[in-house]
Amino acid sequence: MPALNALLADNDPAIRREAATALGRIGAASAVGPLLDALRGQVNRVEEHALIFALTEIGEADATAQVLASDNSRVRRAALIALDQMHSQPLTREMVAGLMETDDLELRTTSLEIVARHPTWGDEIVQVADRMLRRVNLSLAEQAVLSGSLLAFEQNPAVQQLVAKSLADEATPTARKRQVLEVIAQTGLAELPTAWGTQIRAALEMGDPLLIEQAVKTIAATGLANVQQQLQRIAADGTRPIDLRIAALDVLSHGGQPLTADHFRLLTDQLGSNAPRCADSPLPDVSERRTSVHRKSTTSPNVWAGPAPWSCRHCWVRSRTRTMTIELERPWRLRY
Repeated sequence: MPALNALLADNDPAIRREAATALGRIGAASAVGPLLDALRGQVNRVEEHALIFALTEIGEADATAQVLASDNSRVRRAALIALDQMHSQPLTREMVAGLMETDDLELRTTSLEIVARHPTWGDEIVQVADRMLRRVNLSLAEQAVLSGSLLAFEQNPAVQQLVAKSLADEATPTARKRQVLEVIAQTGLAELPTAWGTQIRAALEMGDPLLIEQAVKTIAATGLANVQQQLQRIAADGTRPIDLRIAALDVLSHGGQPLTADHFRLLTDQLGSNAPRCADSPLPDVSERRTSVHRKSTTSPNVWAGPAPWSCRHCWVRSRTRTMTIELERPWRLRY
């Protein structure tokens, strides 16, 4: 055993990695210290994985947990991962709680990821997420962890309340409100909490165009009801960005709302002769619109199936104007 322990300090990374693997298979408790010490040196990701896996296989929870207070963040992170993966499941919420707000980004991210995998640890997530939602600047890694944590605990009543509160609170930065709306758009809940729907509708009345745009996207993703009048006002407001107005029309049309003459005019105004067109667009030119042939739905004789989904605004405009033209010619409703 001493010989294998000594190889953990070899100059060759491959030898160090194989030594760690061998020590893990042997399962000797005396190897925990040398394995943790090896993490203090310059190790690559593959070698780090081998060292952590060896600690997991040995399973000496007490010795491993002692270094959670180490001054080396890499050692603390490795011990945290190993404790989380041990078969005896020795990791407790108390062990993780102090690591979720450390100054080290990687250690903090790992702590949050581990908490998110424990359904009964929702209280810790609420406390940390609440503080993160108050921050203007979050790294991409922190944003990913925050969104993932909120989604992982979306059925937790405390998390649902936090989501609604963050949208309602004027002190919440706009960037975080947009992020929360993005999270709601990805929810797997069969029915949105009432407070969420209330705040999504309220977001449509905010002054930030990007926030309103994300609210429209969230409505499109969740099928939130009772927003037709708000969306119609957005679509009719000539001071709004054109992309936002068209996005509002998109949601309305998919909700079964017919396009008015003003809506049709708004769309056709975007179809200039020099407007770009996707090379892969399945839609015909405007001149071909009235003679195009649509496939009749096999499930309903009065519903006509349209072309493949559009990949740009121009294609969407062509799709909707084409729909409008044929709606004027035939009594059935088109569905895209």
